[in-house]
This record gives sequence, structure tokens and C-alpha cells, in this order.
Amino acid sequence: MLIAAQNAMLAGGGGGGDVVFATHFEVTTGSSYLTAGIYSATAIDLSAPIVVDWGDGTTDSVMGNISQLTHTYATEGVYTVAISDNISTFAINANDSSWYSSATNNQMNITRILDISENVTSIPAYGLAVLYKLTSFYAGDNGSLTLGSSALSQIGSDYYNKYVDVDLSGRTITNLASFCFNLSSLHSIQWPQGLQSIDYKCFAFTTLRWTYNDETGTYTYFEMVIPEGVTTLGSSAFHHAGTSDRTGPLLEITLPSTLALVYDKAFADNSFLGTIRCNAPQAPSTPYNPFGTGNFLDYYTGCNYASAGTNRLYVPAGATGYDSSYWLDPLQDSSKCGFTKVEA
Repeated sequence: MLIAAQNAMLAGGGGGGDVVFATHFEVTTGSSYLTAGIYSATAIDLSAPIVVDWGDGTTDSVMGNISQLTHTYATEGVYTVAISDNISTFAINANDSSWYSSATNNQMNITRILDISENVTSIPAYGLAVLYKLTSFYAGDNGSLTLGSSALSQIGSDYYNKYVDVDLSGRTITNLASFCFNLSSLHSIQWPQGLQSIDYKCFAFTTLRWTYNDETGTYTYFEMVIPEGVTTLGSSAFHHAGTSDRTGPLLEITLPSTLALVYDKAFADNSFLGTIRCNAPQAPSTPYNPFGTGNFLDYYTGCNYASAGTNRLYVPAGATGYDSSYWLDPLQDSSKCGFTKVEA
């Protein structure tokens, strides 16, 4: 969709017939970062090749599955890599430091994921992780997609001033797996269709980019609005989500009416989080404390503003269950989180 003009067909391709390119990503090379690669891709039809157009007039045609395919560019520039749609899984990186720091320069020169073929149904663990210069990720249109553990961890980088706009809205993804966006630097997120759960440390230790308006001299903070349909937030799902230096802390979160279960430390160590809007008419079950204990790296949710009395928990009129369990203590304890419940 983003680059429809480049979704052309290439005659031949070694397997007969035409080759349709449906997965694209951008490589921006520098003098020290000329090598890019694809760690793995699984062929749908083993009798036909997977064709990779590297964007510089060079193509590779691989029979069977791709395993650690690399390409070195002759000159610096911006190149669009296109992969034929004969793939069901796709990974640029893996949990293999020698690959992304030695065999390739992926962590420094992959700048955008432009689209992913609807035939791709899985991004494996660490498949698109450790892409420090990434600024946008578009998952493509149509079909279900499974994201493995840490699939998009450490994308973008506060250090390099790169923050990622994530668009999952064209896909059906029922679960965001553990560590999925852990340690990533995000500018925005568009949620997938059909999302039901956000797992362990999915957004833990993320950097959330605020947007500065030069005309008004004000910042627009990162909006974290969990979509309707989500029923479960895993342990530490949003633990320490946001920073307070060059970007901005998580100030506000909106929880859906469908939310039924929140696990331990889900919002812990978000000391600037001062507004929680929970639309569930019955307080979600909290088997363990999701709001912190006051210990190091487990600070109470909203503790920076607790003494000021400005923290607010907004719930629907007539909602029940918010005056018990951890929704009461520590969340509404003035010496801990310091939230005041407001029915709205």
C-alpha cells in the first residue's frame, strides 16, 4: 500500500512465470554500513525461488528457504529491498549478535519496514529486533500475523534520536508476545485488529517520544490507549514505559471496557503516570500487585505526584470492585500511588 508503484512484477525469476514483490524494506547505507541481509525466510512453494531485489540493480534467486543471505552495496545511498511473495515467515535479524553486528550492518542501516506480504503469517523471535535506525514499521494489509517473543524489541534508539511509528492496523494479531517492544523507542502505535492480550514486559523500558510543536511551544505526549477487545495485561507489560529525559514519561493510559485481568507490575515504576482511565464496569482482577511496591525499579505508579493529590483513576459511573484489592491499596493510598477515584 505504501509503495504500490514498486509492487511491480519482474519477469522470469528462475522458477518460471512472473514474480510478485510484496515485502519491502529500506536500507540507508553509510560509509561504514554497506552490508545488509535477511536472516531467514521460509518458502511457501519449494519448487519456486524466493527472489530478492536489493534495489541497486542486483537480485538473488534462492531455491528453498533463505538462510543468512547478505548483500554489500557499492556506494552509499537509500535502497528499497523487495522480496517476492513466496514466503510465510520473514526475519531480518535473530538472537545472534554476530549476525547483526558482524555479518551485516542491519542494526544501523535498516531505516524503514515499508510493508510485509499478506502471505507472511509469522515474524519469529527477534526477527525484526535491534534495528536502531528504524523510524517506521508497517505490517501490511490483510491476514493474521504472529509476532514471536522480542520480535520488535530494541527498534529505534533514543541515543540516535530515532523513534518508530508502528502500524499494525491492517493485520489481525491476537497476542503481543513477551518482550515484543521491550527497550524500543516509539513515536506512535496503531493497534492490530483482534488484539486480546499484551504479554510479559511487552512495552517494558520503552522510550516514548513526545512531539514538540514549534508554533505553540508545547509538547504532545505519547497516547497509550489500549484497544477494546483486550482482556489481559501480562506481568510487567508496561513496567517503566517511558523516560523523563530527552523524550517523555508515560503520563496517561486508557484501558478498555473488555479488560478482565491485570498481572503483577503491569504499571509499576511509572512514577509520572498520573491518569488511568479504566472503562471496565467491573474492576479487572489483579491476582498480584500491578502498581508497584515502592522498591527500586518497582516504584509506585504515579508516586511523583502522589503528595500533590492530582492523580486520578477514572472509572464508569456505577462501576464496582475499584474500592478493594490493589485498586484500593496501593493505588488509592495517599502515601503510595495517591490516586483519587472519579466516576465519569
